[in-house]
Amino acid sequence: MPQASLALPLFLIVAGAVWFLKTTGILPATATLVAIGLVVAGAAVLVMDGINKQSVVSGPLLI
Repeated sequence: MPQASLALPLFLIVAGAVWFLKTTGILPATATLVAIGLVVAGAAVLVMDGINKQSVVSGPLLI
């Protein structure tokens, strides 16, 4: 019997938690969350890849 993946249940739990926090007003507006996510992704690219041609272009582009 193949082992089931945890991806769908975890996605549903996270999506439900985010939806709950948005409806109760705990999380900020969606545009703010997207901006924060892009900044974190850009910083992660710069930190994880180090300084090279690709990270110098893609990191600040996300930020």
